[in-house]
Amino acid sequence: MRQAYSATESEHRERLPGDDIVPFPEAGYTMGITINATPAEIWPWLVQMGQGRGGFYTHEWVETLLGAHIHNADHLVPSWQTLELGDVVRLTPDPYLGHPGQFMTVADIWPGRALAFRQPMPNGTIGSWAFALRPRGDGTTRVLMRRRRGRPSLMDRLLWPGSVYMDRGVLEGIRDRAEGTVGGRNRVRIMTAGNYVICVPARVSSERTRHA
Repeated sequence: MRQAYSATESEHRERLPGDDIVPFPEAGYTMGITINATPAEIWPWLVQMGQGRGGFYTHEWVETLLGAHIHNADHLVPSWQTLELGDVVRLTPDPYLGHPGQFMTVADIWPGRALAFRQPMPNGTIGSWAFALRPRGDGTTRVLMRRRRGRPSLMDRLLWPGSVYMDRGVLEGIRDRAEGTVGGRNRVRIMTAGNYVICVPARVSSERTRHA
């Protein structure tokens, strides 16, 4: 189940932040997309991801069907622009469908460069979800996204194509927002203070997005 989607062979082999969360993965993939924006224009969209925050920019109709109550923001929201190592980022409401909600924690953060999450999986294994930003000389940025996890259950294997579909939507949604085809382009400054990462947009909206 380990395969590259839209990523080069060298990108698939490249070591990324967060790889040590699952050092010996039994499933996973690496995806890549080239975005016509700088890392500083892409980064704040990563920072505000989460259920009850900016969403994940993917196929909202699927998330609605699953009862996840995720709504994808099309603008940067100041209250979602601070992220700290160890912060919990929700994937679903809590509780969710009669069970504890799903979540992940910030395991590695390099402002403007990389972000990695640690996720306890429903079957008791651990998964990782990482993003890496690679600026290019022509003003574009190569964005890599990697998932790694332990032994998948039978249900995980059945749902795998859906996971790939949703993750491709994440990359496409980030691209569209950073390039300004959704919500307009937002230029930002990235500031750090200890483990805190604060993105200060030049143009933000706290109202033109739906809260979960």
